[in-house]
Amino acid sequence: MIGIIFALILVVFGVQIFNAHRTYANTMEQIEISNQKLTKQKSTQRDLKLEVSQLHDTNYIEKYIREKYMYSKPGEQIYNLPDDVQTTTIQK
Repeated sequence: MIGIIFALILVVFGVQIFNAHRTYANTMEQIEISNQKLTKQKSTQRDLKLEVSQLHDTNYIEKYIREKYMYSKPGEQIYNLPDDVQTTTIQK
């Protein structure tokens, strides 16, 4: 009789330990996912702060507008050059 009670107690404790271990593993996985998201958000925040600081610089804004929207200063001519020089060379 005592052996059955002892076995029953071991089974109950075993199930409790298994559940605790599973909960611990899930929590650790969630922590890892959260850390990855945090790292990504910090990187995004750093990039956005850099962009904000660049947008406060008038030279950067002029360069950005001129490149993106093809604006020019009065009397200035703009020439578009290909990005990849190798594709424009003529091979003999």
